[in-house]
Amino acid sequence: AEVAALSEKHAVEVASLKEELAAEVAALNEELAGGQAEVATLKEEHAVEVASLKKELAAEVTALQGEVAGKLAEVTALNEQLISRLAEVASLKVELAAEVAALQEE
Repeated sequence: AEVAALSEKHAVEVASLKEELAAEVAALNEELAGGQAEVATLKEEHAVEVASLKKELAAEVTALQGEVAGKLAEVTALNEQLISRLAEVASLKVELAAEVAALQEE
């Protein structure tokens, strides 16, 4: 009788502990599901932000490339002017040298 009573008491305790454990596991599973949903939301938000930043950066890079191309065109035009002026100076030097030579012959 005493063994049966202890066995029954033990069975009740085990059943109670199983219920508590099942409730804790269910609560932890709910927390986990909530955490997973939050992670998924954050990943989605992050992906949207990254895509937006990539678009902004691409637009800025394109604008800067346009500015650089404009500056290169200006530098090219200035180089061409400089070459033209240097040619003029060289031509004037030749003329001046010819005039100096003519004056020296006189």
